[in-house]
Amino acid sequence: MSSKVNFSFDSVLGVYYAGQIVSGTAELITERPKTIRSIYITVNGFVETRWQESVEKPGADGKLVKALETYTTTEIYYSSDKYVYGQSGGSQLELPQGKYVFPFQATIPPQAPTSFNGTHGQVKHEVTLTIDRAVRYNNIFKQCFTVILPNDLNAKPEHLQPLKRIEEKTFWWGSIFGGNKPMVMDVSTSYSAYVPGQKINFHIVLDNQADVQCQDVKVRLFKNVTYRGKAGDKEQLKTTEVRIADKHCGEVDKNNKAKFDEFLMVPPTTPTTMNERGPIRVSYTLRFIAKTFRLHGGGDLVVDFPLVIGTVPLHGSADDKGPGQKTEAQPNTNGSYQVMGRQPLPRGCMHRTLRVEHV
Repeated sequence: MSSKVNFSFDSVLGVYYAGQIVSGTAELITERPKTIRSIYITVNGFVETRWQESVEKPGADGKLVKALETYTTTEIYYSSDKYVYGQSGGSQLELPQGKYVFPFQATIPPQAPTSFNGTHGQVKHEVTLTIDRAVRYNNIFKQCFTVILPNDLNAKPEHLQPLKRIEEKTFWWGSIFGGNKPMVMDVSTSYSAYVPGQKINFHIVLDNQADVQCQDVKVRLFKNVTYRGKAGDKEQLKTTEVRIADKHCGEVDKNNKAKFDEFLMVPPTTPTTMNERGPIRVSYTLRFIAKTFRLHGGGDLVVDFPLVIGTVPLHGSADDKGPGQKTEAQPNTNGSYQVMGRQPLPRGCMHRTLRVEHV
C-alpha cells in the first residue's frame, strides 16, 4: 500500500465523555508522490441499524410469495470537516512522498449517545482522513473512538427505591395427589439502579409449599437491545435479549423453605439508554427464577424487574450490605462481639454459597 495513516488521541485509550473535546493527530505516510486536490479530516458520530425479515408479498400472478424485506435507519448526530492540505474544490496539486502530521479537534455534543456495537446496528464515533484524488478513487482512512454519555444515578430519587415483589405459582402436578399449595417467592434488592462493577445484593425467600421440587433458584441479568428500522414507510422494531450475568443459588425440596442473601456482579456493559426514541435503545432486566421440572406442569416461577445501569453510582451504595441487612456489632453472652449480617435460617431451610458466571 502506497499510503497509511496512524491516528493518536490525546485521551488515554481514545475514550471521551459526551460534551468533551476530542483531539489528537493523524500521521500520514506516503511512499510515493500523489496527485490530489485536498486532504481533509472529518470527526463525526452516527447510528446505523440493519436487518432482514421474511415476508409474504403478492407476486406477478397475484399469489403470495416469500421475500426478504430489509429494515434500515441512519442518523448523523454530528459531523465536522477540516481541510488540512489544499482546499475544497481546489486545483490539482502534487503531494510529495514523505510523512505528514495533521492535528484534529472537535467538540462532542453533550447528548451524543454512548458507543455501541450490536447484532443489528451500531453507534459509532470516528475520525476519518480523506485524500481527495484528482483522477482516482479517494483514499479514506478511519479510526473509531469511544464516547460515553454520563448517566448519574443520583439525578433520579426513584433509583434509591428497592426492588421488591412476592409472586406465587401453583402446579397441576400437586392436584393429582390431592393438594394444590403454591410455591411462593419473595425477592428484593437494595436499589433499582447500579453501575458496572457493583454488586447487586439480593434477598430471596422461597417457600416451596407445592408438591414439586425446585431444581435451582437462579438470578440473571439480561441486556435487552431494541433496534428501530424502516422499509419504505413501514417502521419496525427488533429486540434481542442476551444474558450477561448469572448466579445459581441451589435447589429447594418440596414442602421446604430456603433463604438466600447473596449478590450478582454487574459486568462491564453499556449504560441504559435515556433517549426513548433512539434507533438503538439498551435496557436491562433482572430476573429471579425458581426452576422446576417441565413434567410437573405450570412452568417456572419467574419474577422480572427492569434495572437501570448508569455511569455514576448512588451515594452510599458502596457500603450496601443487602436489603434489610445490618452490620452492627452485637455483644455475645461471653462479652465478645460479632458482626451481625446474615441471619441464621430457620430449621428446615438451607443456604447455598453462590458463584458468579459471566456469560
